[in-house]
Amino acid sequence: MIGHLKKGDWDLVKNNLSCHSCLKGIGMSLDDIKLLRKMKDKSNIKFHCNDQSLEEATMLLNSLIPDEMNQYKPSLQKALKAIDKWRSSKF
Repeated sequence: MIGHLKKGDWDLVKNNLSCHSCLKGIGMSLDDIKLLRKMKDKSNIKFHCNDQSLEEATMLLNSLIPDEMNQYKPSLQKALKAIDKWRSSKF
């Protein structure tokens, strides 16, 4: 099958593998990204507050959240952990 890929297709495959590798490095997967995107699409104001600090968002996530939002909690926790790691490594 790889022999039939055009150059542009091969670049897409390499980029996809690179994304998988980066996500794996922070303990996330494409499923986590899909869930986070679904949550964003729901525009739940509880998790979409622009003036929230990382600590406030983490505390809020660890408090009682609506049942319909529980499916997003593991992916959000992974994302917040990755953001904290990236921020601390830049300074």
